[in-house]
Amino acid sequence: MGRARVGAVLAFTFLAYNASVVLTSSGSATSPGSGPPPQGQEIVQAPLNPQFVAYVNATADERRVLARSAQGRPLGAIPPPLDLWRGRRPRVEGLPRDPLPTSYDLRTLGKVTGVRDQNPFGTCWAHATFGSMESALLTAETWDFSENNLVNRAGFDLTFDQGGNYYMSSAYLARWDGPGNEADDVYPNPGASPVIAVRKHVQNVDFIPPRASPTDNSTLKQYVMDYGGVYTVMRWDDMSFNASTASFYYTGSDNTNHAVLIVGWDDAYPAANFSSLPPGNGAFLIKNSWGTSFGQSGYFWISYYDSSVATANAMFFAPEPTDNYDNIYQHDPLGWVSSLGYEAGDKTVAWFANIFTATGGQDVRAVSFYVGSANSPYEVYVYVNPTTSDPTSGTLGAAKTGTIASEGYHTVILDTA
Repeated sequence: MGRARVGAVLAFTFLAYNASVVLTSSGSATSPGSGPPPQGQEIVQAPLNPQFVAYVNATADERRVLARSAQGRPLGAIPPPLDLWRGRRPRVEGLPRDPLPTSYDLRTLGKVTGVRDQNPFGTCWAHATFGSMESALLTAETWDFSENNLVNRAGFDLTFDQGGNYYMSSAYLARWDGPGNEADDVYPNPGASPVIAVRKHVQNVDFIPPRASPTDNSTLKQYVMDYGGVYTVMRWDDMSFNASTASFYYTGSDNTNHAVLIVGWDDAYPAANFSSLPPGNGAFLIKNSWGTSFGQSGYFWISYYDSSVATANAMFFAPEPTDNYDNIYQHDPLGWVSSLGYEAGDKTVAWFANIFTATGGQDVRAVSFYVGSANSPYEVYVYVNPTTSDPTSGTLGAAKTGTIASEGYHTVILDTA
């Protein structure tokens, strides 16, 4: 069944297997025609990310460490409320597809934009976000997106210097508030950003699982080769940096505080280059956002054996032209901030729905949602003119089934009639 033509009210119903389901205030956990869930299947909220809880409960001095290092280096990565993996370290199936090279450098391929300078603010997360997206667009298109607009208009109750994360970036981009051009909103200008022209529509963001071990790097490497720079986090510690070799190796257990971009690797990078000796050779090549005077022209190496790197990762895929769709309907402008699920019974399957009022006669061409588990089968149904109490009471206008390969924000394009 193809696209639905709507002129008034439409309902979107979605079935997810093995997914952390996002329900907004208008969401409904019922399947088409099935009525409410059986007794004993109460909906419960997933536990908050322990790192987020620690961040919320932290003192002002403890939070300051997330914004700036002891030597005054600007940071800014804060934990999100969600913890998709809850200590799990799942491997991504099917990767790598082919033997990977022992070393790789996106710079030699022209797949990295210039090094930015976040100084003196805790905005690393915004620079890593657009570093990933700009890299994904190269070499076909060259862009310089506005980090200032993202930070000021992210929509959360945080000041310019209080940090952020890739969930916040995803929300800003998914609601089409950006990206805009750097020239239209120049960094840094804390607290003041105009509504600027949106240059691209973001339809997909992959949330990449943490590594299972220091040598579990094939997934990240494949993403770098296939798409471009990967957003990742680390724990910056001044004493763990060897300035003479621009290398970094941290062995502690503190929460991450800095977002950077993985743009390559070298399996033979000498362990002797680090300030302390890791168990083996190998390092990721990192693009930082502290200007070209830092490290090796703005880049540095981080050991595969670093205890903090790649514990949270994202790929901001090359976005689409803004004429791909004319309108977007959503009830979740702040994106994915909580997860709900069933306490008993089959916890891997859930239905949810949203009801929207269209602004005129339009074709529904696609449906977007967040997915919390890799390889999640889905069923999507679009109903026209439902009642407000039953999202499946209208006329079925479109339906589609499939599987989402990775966690994150994804768009399903409906078939043409």
